[in-house]
Amino acid sequence: MRDYAAQFTQFLARLEANTQVKLTWKEFDLRAEDLDDSILREINASLAKKFGDPFPLPEDELQLLGLPADRFDIAWESVPDAPLFNGINFQTGCINLIDLSTTIGALNYGNDSYGVPPGILALMDDATLMRHGRLFDAGSAANVTTNLVYVCYDKAQRRFLGLGIEHGRQFLPLQLGIGEYVRAALAWHGGWGWQFLYTSPEDFRQLGGTTLRTLYNLSEALPVLFPEADWSVITSKQAYFDYARQFARR
Repeated sequence: MRDYAAQFTQFLARLEANTQVKLTWKEFDLRAEDLDDSILREINASLAKKFGDPFPLPEDELQLLGLPADRFDIAWESVPDAPLFNGINFQTGCINLIDLSTTIGALNYGNDSYGVPPGILALMDDATLMRHGRLFDAGSAANVTTNLVYVCYDKAQRRFLGLGIEHGRQFLPLQLGIGEYVRAALAWHGGWGWQFLYTSPEDFRQLGGTTLRTLYNLSEALPVLFPEADWSVITSKQAYFDYARQFARR
């Protein structure tokens, strides 16, 4: 079983120790009793009976069911004198995951408790998919990003449809599973907009120049801010960064 709790605890500790960034929001209220293996297996079986796909989660992903519900918000930003370069003078990031059973079990899309504007479905190009969307990563109370990510779950068919990200008047599918999303969020340190790197190449090329420039900044700013991290994840998305480079500040 992956120890996500330890990974997030260590991530927080690294942020707190990093003199080049400051935490703008810190909420990771973890309770040891929520991580008991036998309890997690019971929850997994119960969710599988109630909802079907994507439950039961694979054994390796069980701890995702024990992460804090409504007590999970980590946000950071670079300090003013962080040694960024090539016109990059600010970088921010956040991870604010919502409990899986809560998001899939929501009666309908747009739970007001997460601040989703009413009537947003009417603005979406892909309303069919969006109609099944329930918040999974809600940005941050620190307001460092408005890139809301959703679990798409067809309640009538008891079927997981994938993840998607809200972007302006569009809703873009992500090429990630649930566990993959959490691991990628950690690998990218929650850096602003990392999720767009997991849209299709076609959707990525349709993003605006300002968005693409900011996304390109990830490839240069993150290794400077977090030099000890494994940045092979940047190499894995090199084709995306190669395309976005044309929008980078000269």
